Formats: sequence, structure tokens, C-alpha cells
Amino acid sequence: MKNKLLVLSLGALCVSQIWESNRASAVVSGEENPYKSESLKLNGKRSTTITSDKYEENLDMLISSLSFADYEKYEEPEYKEAVKKYQQKFMAEDDALKKFFSEEKKIKNRNTNTSNYLGLTHERYESIYNSLKNHREEFSKEIEEINNKNPVLKEYNNEEQTKADTELNTLENQVLMIGYTFYHSNKMK
Repeated sequence: MKNKLLVLSLGALCVSQIWESNRASAVVSGEENPYKSESLKLNGKRSTTITSDKYEENLDMLISSLSFADYEKYEEPEYKEAVKKYQQKFMAEDDALKKFFSEEKKIKNRNTNTSNYLGLTHERYESIYNSLKNHREEFSKEIEEINNKNPVLKEYNNEEQTKADTELNTLENQVLMIGYTFYHSNKMK
């Protein structure tokens, strides 16, 4: 059940992150993903103290913390390549997780020769966990660089937003006062 929940969570996260202007991005366009998870190269040993369910729970919490609810701010064309790269790296880790979960299922069911399957070992878990964090950090750095190159895209913090709102309100009040004065001065003539 937890496998299904994690896969559904990953799926929902992916959909929320790859949705772009009413069309799916290149991640699901059929082109081959140039990124492969490094965890696929690892073997390691199965942990006797930590269960795969605990690994899944930790990965699920990490994935939830890495998602961004305000994806629409990355729909600008300047972000396209950075978003695509992040999506592809995320999907590479997701594909590795699916493979490892499939192996886990086969190991638990014991209906096939499981000697060739390792499932989600500690080394594989660490690799995926760290890769997901690193990919998000790289994405954030790329977004920051894009924002620095394009001041129009720069995000405001609360203090800057309040200051900008105050300035805008002041200008609006001045325009209204000029209009009011002009209207009343012409009315008296």
C-alpha cells in the first residue's frame, strides 16, 4: 500500500511540476531522458535495521518538501531550459525508484528467483535522496542566476512588496488628486 501511495505521490508531484501552459513538457513528449540516476549503478546491501517502507516514507517526505506550489511563476520562457533540466533529472530518479520498488515487490512476493534483485538498498536510498536534494539546489541556483540576469523576473520579498505597494498607492493618490483638482477647477469656470 505504501508503494502505491509513494508512486501516486511521485506521479502527482511530477504532473504538478511538468504541467506547463495546458501542455506537457518534453519530459513526457517521448524523447529519451538524457539523465540517468547514479543509483542504478549501485548495489550495496539490504539493511537489516531499516525497512524499505521507512526509506519510502523518508523519500516521500523529501519529495513533498522539494515540490513548489507556485509552479506558474516558472512558465516564463527564460525558465524553460532550467525547468526542463530539473524535470528530467527528477524523472531519472523517479525511474530508478520505480525499478527498485518493482524489485522490492518481487523480493517480498518471493514468486521468482530473487537472487538477482536487491531492491532499495541503503546505498541506493542515499544516492536517490542526496541526488533529489542536489537537483533541487542546482535548480534553485539556476533560477537565481536567471532572475539576476532578468530583473523583470526578480521576486519580491514581503518588505520590498510592501514598499512597492506603498509607492504605487502614493502615485495613484497623486493622480486622483490632480484629476479631482482639474475637474473642479474647470467646473467653476
